[in-house]
Amino acid sequence: MPDEPSDVPPGVKITKASRTLQEKAGTGEIDPLLVERAEQFIQENKEDFLPLALELMALLAHRLEEVSRKKTRTRADLLKLQQPIMQIKANGRMFHFSLASQLAAIVLDFLEHVEKPDDDVLAIVQAHLAGLQLVMSKKIRDDRDTNGALLLSEIESACKRYHKKKKPGQ
Repeated sequence: MPDEPSDVPPGVKITKASRTLQEKAGTGEIDPLLVERAEQFIQENKEDFLPLALELMALLAHRLEEVSRKKTRTRADLLKLQQPIMQIKANGRMFHFSLASQLAAIVLDFLEHVEKPDDDVLAIVQAHLAGLQLVMSKKIRDDRDTNGALLLSEIESACKRYHKKKKPGQ
């Protein structure tokens, strides 16, 4: 194959990146004034995150129930669970709920390293959902709150225990 480095292992195919985004957005630095205005917008954002968070949590609960009823679970089922969690991660901080974003980031990282959603994986996602419900009901915005720090610690510990228990290929 032309233009392929000689140190590429056999069987590995290199795909060149598309330049579509670069063509649309351009290249170079972003105007510092635009960055400042975006940061100011986020800091001054007064929109209520609760309705969106509740909608995403309801979607996650529905998908959890749907996946848990299946006899055979696949990687596609993991993706169904990841989507609402990604949305919470992406939006939580913008709406001043950084704890929700942090919890979601931990669970997303966990799910990215799992083959398929077994019962233990679903239990961790269920615990994450329960944690989010607590965060929203008590309006715990960040990990400076004792309960927030404890939630982060517990979900992280659960993910680590799972990975210790389940070696690759199990």
